[in-house]
Amino acid sequence: MIGLIAEYDALADLGHACGHNIIGTSAVSAAAALKNAVPDLPGKIVVIATPAEEEGGGKIMLAEEG
Repeated sequence: MIGLIAEYDALADLGHACGHNIIGTSAVSAAAALKNAVPDLPGKIVVIATPAEEEGGGKIMLAEEG
């Protein structure tokens, strides 16, 4: 399995200051490009969306839920 992280949150009252809007789009685009470039790739390509990175620790919540 190939996992690509897609952070997609924003800062309150500020918006996308850390580029998370670009990170999410880039991860999805990279997954599509990899699938097209290597169509016989064994296994899965997974985009993992991680909310609440700025406030709440989205990756921690995902890890705790398995």
